[in-house]
Amino acid sequence: MARRLGVAQRLDEAKDKRQTGLRQMDADRRRIRNEILLDADVICSTLSGAGHEALASLPIDFETVIIDEAAQAVELSTIIPLRYGCKRCILVGDPKQLPPTVISPKASRLRYSQSLFKRMYDQSLQDVYLLSIQYRMHPDISAHPSAAFYGGALQDGPNMAQLTARPWHRDDLLAPFRFFSIKGQERTSRGHSFINPEEAQAALALYDRLVRSTPDFDFDGKVGCVTGYRGQMLELKRVFQQRYGSEIDKRIDFNTVDGFQGQEKDVIIFSLVRTGGGKKGGRDGGGGLGFLEDERRINVAVTRAKSSLFILGNADGLRDASKRDGLWRTLVGEAEHRGALRAVHKGSFVQTAI
Repeated sequence: MARRLGVAQRLDEAKDKRQTGLRQMDADRRRIRNEILLDADVICSTLSGAGHEALASLPIDFETVIIDEAAQAVELSTIIPLRYGCKRCILVGDPKQLPPTVISPKASRLRYSQSLFKRMYDQSLQDVYLLSIQYRMHPDISAHPSAAFYGGALQDGPNMAQLTARPWHRDDLLAPFRFFSIKGQERTSRGHSFINPEEAQAALALYDRLVRSTPDFDFDGKVGCVTGYRGQMLELKRVFQQRYGSEIDKRIDFNTVDGFQGQEKDVIIFSLVRTGGGKKGGRDGGGGLGFLEDERRINVAVTRAKSSLFILGNADGLRDASKRDGLWRTLVGEAEHRGALRAVHKGSFVQTAI
């Protein structure tokens, strides 16, 4: 009995010692963290992270707060880092691209999806400074968004045509900007999203043509397949996996437009899906073109590519359906004027590349 009590006592002592050690480790971790933060000239965090007790418990103020992607943050989140007594707040963002993601339609109607950046942009335009030089896109790609969304103010950096030139540009079909007009049919998928199988097949044939045209170029991680609909994203994945196997997901980024904001790729294949034949009042918030009527979403999609932007869609249907605001009529007309509009089908990409 005494032996059992002795063993139990030693176990309790070991547990106490372990707990004491853990508490000391936690205290040391906090002390070291506080020392690092107090000694730092610049502290980076997310908006919500700026409210963490690690910062809130310290006697520090920030003279300047810089908030990146501020147009994608709701106002309440933007206020969090302003609690530290800053004298200067710099908001960096693009109100011409996607706003904060708000799931509740009622909250959106009550303007919860408006960012502080957008509010100040609308009410204090004299304090807005446009970063007007872009260093991402080939000039043939940047020409349309500059004219359509930024009033022609977006300028190309030095030598952008040379810096973004790629070997496949020698193939006329694979020039920096192409609008491939396809007589596809939009339909509703099982998940109530939209798909366009003909566009998915054309995207696959286009990618085949691309990799065949430049066999020595490593395309892994440099191609993005983008669409406005989750259903079409899954359809694109399915079609590509049938041809290339499941490993293709590691080589090509399949995503929705919303999921692609902030990213860039050498090549973007943009599947539009909608053909203009839908009815007004659909679940995606638009008429015959749905999400494609949101110019902020389109601006994101057409500014992700560095070297080549390939748009797949029904040019005639889009042109007819967009007469209300002219968004797609303008883009299709510009592509036609520049010789970038090509009527194609899946077999159009089969011929041997130059």
